[in-house]
Amino acid sequence: MTRRVSVLRVSLLLLTLLSSTIMAKSASVLLREGLYAEEVEGDLNAAIKVYQQVIEDDSAQDNLVAQALYRQGMCYMKLKKEHDAKAAFGKLLAEHKDQTQLIAKVRPLLDELGNADPASLMPPETLMYLEIGSPGRQVETILSMLKDTPFENPLAMVGGDQDSGEQTGEKNPADFIGALMNPSMMAEFKKIRGLGIGVTGFPNDGPPPAIIVLYPGKSDILRGLLQAGLGMFGRALEPIQGMKVVSFPDGGGAAYDDTIVILASPAPGAMDQLKWSVKQYQGLVRQPSLASSNKSFAKISKRARQDNALTLWLNVNESYQKLLTTLPPEEVPQELQMANGLVDFENVEDIIASLSLTKTGLALEANANLKEGHSCVAYDMFRTPDLSAAALKAIPSNAIAMLSIGLGQPGTPQADALHQQIMNATGLDIGNDLFSNIEQITLFVTPMSGSSEAREGEIPPQAKSLGLAITSVDPQKTRDLLTTVLRTMNLIAEESDVVGGKYDITLANYEKVFGYMDQASKTTVLSFNPDLITSSLAAMKQRASGAGSGMLKNALNTQANAGSKLIMISVAGLAKFAAANTNLPEGEQLDQMHSAMEQLIQASEKTTIRLQTNEEENSLGLRLSITDLPSISQIIGPIMQIQQTIERFENQPHAGQGPPARISRAQTAPVIDGKADVCWSPAESYNLERSYYGNPSSDSDLSASFKALFDKQNLYVLVDVTDDAFQNDSDDQWLDDGVEIFIDADHSRSWEYDDNDYQYFFSWDTVAPAMGEAHHNKTGGVEYAFAKTDDGYRLEVCFPWATLGAQPSPEDAIGLDVQVNDDDDGGERDSKIAWNARQDDAWTNPSAFGTGLLLGKDDR
Repeated sequence: MTRRVSVLRVSLLLLTLLSSTIMAKSASVLLREGLYAEEVEGDLNAAIKVYQQVIEDDSAQDNLVAQALYRQGMCYMKLKKEHDAKAAFGKLLAEHKDQTQLIAKVRPLLDELGNADPASLMPPETLMYLEIGSPGRQVETILSMLKDTPFENPLAMVGGDQDSGEQTGEKNPADFIGALMNPSMMAEFKKIRGLGIGVTGFPNDGPPPAIIVLYPGKSDILRGLLQAGLGMFGRALEPIQGMKVVSFPDGGGAAYDDTIVILASPAPGAMDQLKWSVKQYQGLVRQPSLASSNKSFAKISKRARQDNALTLWLNVNESYQKLLTTLPPEEVPQELQMANGLVDFENVEDIIASLSLTKTGLALEANANLKEGHSCVAYDMFRTPDLSAAALKAIPSNAIAMLSIGLGQPGTPQADALHQQIMNATGLDIGNDLFSNIEQITLFVTPMSGSSEAREGEIPPQAKSLGLAITSVDPQKTRDLLTTVLRTMNLIAEESDVVGGKYDITLANYEKVFGYMDQASKTTVLSFNPDLITSSLAAMKQRASGAGSGMLKNALNTQANAGSKLIMISVAGLAKFAAANTNLPEGEQLDQMHSAMEQLIQASEKTTIRLQTNEEENSLGLRLSITDLPSISQIIGPIMQIQQTIERFENQPHAGQGPPARISRAQTAPVIDGKADVCWSPAESYNLERSYYGNPSSDSDLSASFKALFDKQNLYVLVDVTDDAFQNDSDDQWLDDGVEIFIDADHSRSWEYDDNDYQYFFSWDTVAPAMGEAHHNKTGGVEYAFAKTDDGYRLEVCFPWATLGAQPSPEDAIGLDVQVNDDDDGGERDSKIAWNARQDDAWTNPSAFGTGLLLGKDDR
């Protein structure tokens, strides 16, 4: 009996051990089945169930349970069920601490899951969503960029004038904000973890229905301020699942705890939406959200949204349809209908835009995704083939900017449009030949060399800094197309033979276009500058293009292969180019400006601006980036120096400017008849003593003076011209005899024409003299009259202040210059004289005008 009992005990023990072995083997098999379902079949829900069997098996080995928890958590992450993923990983971390390798994988995943995701609390029908990714980190990045500058604490700068506050004893909102935004408060802003805004509709009136989610993070101060503000402006309601709830007087409400603030804007059903977001946040419901179920929104990962400073997503087709439901058909704006005809909103799936920031750069990206079979005319017109990197080899190493674009095949919308434009301009039917031959066009800019001033009849010197590289199927055909167009437009005077690939074309104005064509690389290079052709040729032969050296080196070396259009600009090169083409003040101001510009150029030596498009099937993407930004502390000083110099320059007479013209008040308004009435007697006379394009041979050949008067309604100018020969035979008014009067009505002294800057021209003619305004065509109410005199002619003009867009008062100033063109023998003008401008640039640079001072009533 005892023996039988012993045998029975041994058998039970063996059975127990065997059973354990079978169970362990079964858990291993289940784990493999789960992996197969997850990774091969892609059935994540089935895999989760299999892993759960392993997790619930008390006899399964510890390492297998840990593996099952890890795989289950990964499945939940793929399904965007972050609450469940966090629970699985948390259990693994808490109960299987000895599984160090798995724990090392899980910790960063838990950190990511711990990051706030406002989109998970937005309903799936959200139409538009804006998220500030990790606001605390963005604030920290911005503050680090502003370190050691006057803007290091930018929010505190909005504070009011403390001195004035102390004097009056009063406080204003700006004082409060300035006191609030101190360095300690800025440190609290760095702790904010997430902020998202989702719009779900477009009401007929009032604010749109929206959910706003804010995670204050570990900022106790900010959390306290928010909760105090909600308690002050809202009416307390019954808590929802333990969260405090308030409603606002105009509708909507908020729910909050120590981790989150959820707000619902005033709209029908706002409180129901708020309750749903609260339950979603607490994990009490597992319903689809914007983050988990919207396929369009799923293109933006949570990690990407948290890395970006800003992310914007717009469900275009559904937003358009919802917008139409809020408007009666007869009230749909015509502009919206026209835009729909161009864009086809119903077939635009979404638009995604983002802004990312680092201490040394920023990037703005936008992408529009279209549905199959769309009718987006704008996309069809814009889209071109991908660029070839080989075509960029012709860019010289000293290039400071470039633009490259591919050309589509004949029959594409843009090809048809350009074909028609060429037909209209030249009458040539060459569209098919053009698009079947030319593949890619690259325009590049090199630094200026020599003076920025052009002599009479010459092309602007800036044009000689430009080069054009064309890749084509047949470079010879490219040359033939070019010469055909130029001949048709009567622009060719002569052309040379091709020698060693080089040739030139002499234009009708005797300027030369230099060219080079290389059949091997299928490249043609054109420029007004032969030296530029030489440097481009060297770049192609030595492959030492901009990608190998020069200011664009880094940008070209990091250029992605994909891309249909590309613009690159060296900031330092652009600054140099601008400095060479800007009329800078002279003397001490010139030295200060040069010093500041040089500092900017050195600081931005590697800084590059890049704009690139990616035009794929049913998708249009754009990326604008600025890389290798210098520290703001390096450039803030020079920028402020340049600004101060410009301000001093604009508030004093222009360099080389003579004394101002004193403009008396008219006691009686002149009759505009070309006669020097007695009312002109009090006006001072000013001679035109500066000359361009050769000095007049004598005063009788060309000389002039002017007077000016004003009253409340008008400015009056009288110009007496001495001239012994008169011509009016050219299409361009400045090539014949005539007067130009330049007016800066508000004395803004801009370096470019604005709304109050004018160039009026008055062309002499014995039968029908002409008048016009070159920049705005504003001639309403302007009266003028020519009169022949014994030694020339006289011009009398009345300019209404209403036409000039200003109403200066006595003791105010205006910009003013008077210039006279002289043509003695037909064709080109022979000379030009002016009262103030040192060179012939007043037609493009209002700062070259002189100053007219409107005298007070008793001044003479």
